Amino acid sequence: MVMNMPADEICPGKPASKIPKYITVENLATVVPICLLSVVFMYVVTYAYDWPNADDFDSVRLYEKWFTHGHYEVFKVLQEHNQMHPLGFLYLMTFIVFKLFGVHPVAVIWLNSAIIFGAATILSVYSRTLFNHKIIKAILPALIFAFSFHPIQAGHLIWAFEVGWFFINAAAVCNVVLVERFGGRAIGLVLLLLAFASMSSAHGCVLWLSAALHVSLIPHYRRRLLTIGVLITGFTINLLAIFSFMPQTGITHKIASIKFGLYCLALLGAEFGVRDEPVLVACGAVVAVACIWVVWRLLRAPKTAALRMAVVLISASAGFLLLFAAGRYQYGLPWALAAFHMGPLLIPVLLGLLLALADAFDGAATRSRGRLAACALLLAFLMLSVGRAMPYALARGQLNLTKEGLAKHVACSPGYSRYVIAAANIGDGYYDLVALDRPALQHLCVQPEPARVQVLARPPVLFEALIAKRPELHDTLVKVWELYITHLDLVIAFPPEDPDAAKKLLQWAKFAAAQRDGYDGLAPLSPVLQTIDLAAIPPAQGAP
Repeated sequence: MVMNMPADEICPGKPASKIPKYITVENLATVVPICLLSVVFMYVVTYAYDWPNADDFDSVRLYEKWFTHGHYEVFKVLQEHNQMHPLGFLYLMTFIVFKLFGVHPVAVIWLNSAIIFGAATILSVYSRTLFNHKIIKAILPALIFAFSFHPIQAGHLIWAFEVGWFFINAAAVCNVVLVERFGGRAIGLVLLLLAFASMSSAHGCVLWLSAALHVSLIPHYRRRLLTIGVLITGFTINLLAIFSFMPQTGITHKIASIKFGLYCLALLGAEFGVRDEPVLVACGAVVAVACIWVVWRLLRAPKTAALRMAVVLISASAGFLLLFAAGRYQYGLPWALAAFHMGPLLIPVLLGLLLALADAFDGAATRSRGRLAACALLLAFLMLSVGRAMPYALARGQLNLTKEGLAKHVACSPGYSRYVIAAANIGDGYYDLVALDRPALQHLCVQPEPARVQVLARPPVLFEALIAKRPELHDTLVKVWELYITHLDLVIAFPPEDPDAAKKLLQWAKFAAAQRDGYDGLAPLSPVLQTIDLAAIPPAQGAP
C-alpha cells in the first residue's frame, strides 16, 4: 500500500519534487550538446557550397597529380608546403576524403565539423570526471561544445582548406587529455599528433612547446627531462623548417612595441565579432587578465588536473596568436578582421578559461560569494562572445553561399572573361589554375545555384536599358558589373535585393572613377561614366 501512495502522503512534511524525473545531470549533459550540434548541422547544410574556395584549388590540383597521373607518394605529399606553412598532413586528410567521396570540397567541410565534434566530445567526457559538483557536470559539456563551435570561426568551418587549423586545435585538446590521463604511457601517440599538427599549418609547431610545459607540470612524471628535451627539439626542428620556407623578405617590422601589443589584444578580443578597435582592445584586455588569473591560480592553488589543462591550452592559443600577429601585423588590423582570420586560434584559450572557471567553482573551500560572482561574471562575458558573434556567422554564411555559387557559375558557363573567372574563384592572375582544375570539377557544375547568384549572373535591367539606348555604353557597363560581382564588399554595399542597387552602383562608380579612388580598372571608365545622366533615371519598381 505504501508503494502505491503519492509522495506527499508518504512524507507529509516534505512536498513532492516538481522537477520531472527525466531532467537529470546525465540527460542535460547529453541533450544540450546534441541540440547545439543540430544548429551546426543546419548551418553547414544551409551555407556550405560544393565548390573550391581559393586555396582549395591547390588541393584539387595536387590530388589530380597524385591519383590521376601517379606522380606523388605519401611521403612527398607530407613534404608539401605553401611559403612558410607546412601543409602535408592537411593535403593528406583532403586526399583521403576525395578518394572516399570523390572530389567534393563539401565533404572536407563535413570533416571540419567531425574534427571539432571529436575533440569536444573527448574534452567533455574527460573533464566531467575531474569535478564533483552536479551543476558543473550538467552544463560543462554544453559550454565546451558552444565554445568549440564558436560562431567567430564560422567562415573557416565552411571552408575545406581550413581542415588543418581544426586538426591543430583538436590535437591540442587530445594532447592535454592524453598527458593528464595516461602520463608517459601516451607519449608515443602525443608525438604522432604533434608531428601531424606541425604538417597542418605553421602554428602547429607551438604544440611542441605547450606539451613540454604540460609535462613539466605533471607531478612524478617518469623521464621528465628526457621527454621535455625531445619536445623542445621537435619544436626547434619545425621552427627551423618554417624559417627555411619563409620568403626572403621575412618580417620587416618591429614587433617589440606598444602598437604590436595593442594589435595582439585586439586580435584576442576578436571572438566578439566586432570591428571597432577600442572595443576589441578592451575585450582582449579582459581576456588577457583572465588568463593571468588562471596562471596565478596555478601558482597559488593546488595544481589540479583542470588547472594544468587550462594553462596548457591558454599557452598554446597564446603561441598561435603571437605567430599569427608577427606574420600578419604588416597587413594591419582591418585585414585580420575582414573574415576574422584568427578565429580558430582563439578557441583553445576559451576552453582553457572554461576549465579554470569550473575548477574555481568546484572547490568547496573557495566558494565565497565574491569568488562565485567573479566566476559567473567572467563566464557570462565569455558566453556573450558566442551570442555577439552570431550575426557575423549568419552574414558570413550568406556571403560564402553567394561567393561560391557565383564562382561555380562563371567557371562552368561560357562567355565570361579570364578576369571574372579568376577573380571570382581564387584571385587575379590565377585563371590557369582554375582552368587546370575545371575538368576534375565538371561534375560539380550541375548543382543548383543560390537565388542570389541567379540575380548576379546577368547585368541588371537598368544596364540593359541603358545599353539598348546607347550601345557605346556596353563595354563600360559590363566592366562595372564584372567589378561588382567579383568584389563581395560591393555586393554587401549594394545588395541585389535592393531595387535601386544598380542605380546606386552607378552613382558610386561615377564618383570613385572621377576621384581615382576605386578599384583597379575603374578610373579609365570615368569619361564614359560621366556621360550617364542618373538624375533622369526614375526609381526602380522591382528587383534590379
